[in-house]
Amino acid sequence: MPGTLTRPVLKNRELLPPGGKRRERTAAQVAAAGDHLDYPATQVGVVGNITVYYDASLGPQGLALATQMLNFVIRPYVDMEALFGVSGAPFSIVIAPLSGKNDGSGGAYHYGCDFNSGGVLYLDATFASTTVAPWALEIGLYVAELSECFMGTQNLGWGCGYSNGEALSRFCAERETPAGTLNAFATGPTWDQAGRPDWISKTEQTDQDGVSTGCGIVYLYWMRSLGFTVPAIVQAGGATLAANYQTLTGKTTAYQDLLAAVNGMTITSDNPFGPPPGLKWNTDDLTAETGAALAASNPSGYMFVAQGTQHAVYRDVNGHIQELWWNGVWNNDDITAQTNAPLAAGDPSGYMYDVQATQHVMYRDVNGHIQELWWNGTWNNDDVTAQTNAPSAAGDPKAYMFAAQDTQHVVYRATDNHIHELWWG
Repeated sequence: MPGTLTRPVLKNRELLPPGGKRRERTAAQVAAAGDHLDYPATQVGVVGNITVYYDASLGPQGLALATQMLNFVIRPYVDMEALFGVSGAPFSIVIAPLSGKNDGSGGAYHYGCDFNSGGVLYLDATFASTTVAPWALEIGLYVAELSECFMGTQNLGWGCGYSNGEALSRFCAERETPAGTLNAFATGPTWDQAGRPDWISKTEQTDQDGVSTGCGIVYLYWMRSLGFTVPAIVQAGGATLAANYQTLTGKTTAYQDLLAAVNGMTITSDNPFGPPPGLKWNTDDLTAETGAALAASNPSGYMFVAQGTQHAVYRDVNGHIQELWWNGVWNNDDITAQTNAPLAAGDPSGYMYDVQATQHVMYRDVNGHIQELWWNGTWNNDDVTAQTNAPSAAGDPKAYMFAAQDTQHVVYRATDNHIHELWWG
């Protein structure tokens, strides 16, 4: 079973927002968990090396969140293998009511600093979050703990449970989630407000001091601003951040140089530096790279955050909807051929629906019907016009999700020249 479900006799490694607290477990929770776990765990599924559980006391919303996580967990795992330069191992995730509020404020924790001693990751349920997308926050909690398992496996000096390792774990979590997802966990301002003490030349042996952690995460964003790649920073290692800096630059003046870099700044986030330098527009011929069919329409593009992929969809010269998608290299799929969907007559409109970890492409077919192509691991097709008895389309649809209300929307010009809306929820 991936991630042996036992409770080690070790200090737990914590992720909490500044000032955050975790609710004490009730006697009923302790009894239900038994001798091996902190919370009772019902298995939801297995993906690769990862087994996902949830505490059944969370009810249908907890089950839905845990099921949703099955679609999200592989990509960050693969990313961590690439960043740390080592292979992972089996482990488990337990989504539980750590805060009692089910809004992620209880953070996450695990025991030990590798996949053997720390291979059960306890994550606060996030489905009640109203400030950020629940799925994104859950991924952030997951990556923060997962990265620490890779630290011990890599064994190059990142201290799981220490300030340098805690800074790196939060940095990794922020990279894997949409901007702003972990704002409530930011510690860079805490270091700034404390007078910017030196936690570069030394490492604090705790992961619960926002000052030392804040110093570390500002350092990591500073190194990115200098143009160092994340794999290069992570694989340079170092028991102190000064040692990491020396390996990367050859210099022994890490703390002094960091202070000079932030001189005159008021630090209000973990990253006061913005994007790294040297970024510019480039060009690629995606048709030539993938051998895809020639286009007869304008494309529609979107990103799929949970999978770490990019997508472009278009109508080809045969009326098929083609997908170009990137997961490190560009690939091509003929979605019409995969689903036997009706031929397209216009430009498609694509988007990701993050609440369900699905992708959607809407288009007008040759009969004026709005067709939906949707992906949940495989591509599927629905005739939305037939389902709703909506008027036939005279123009191409535009589609989008409305995350705040957990709904999807399609607007188009009908044959009566009225603007009609198709919406799902």
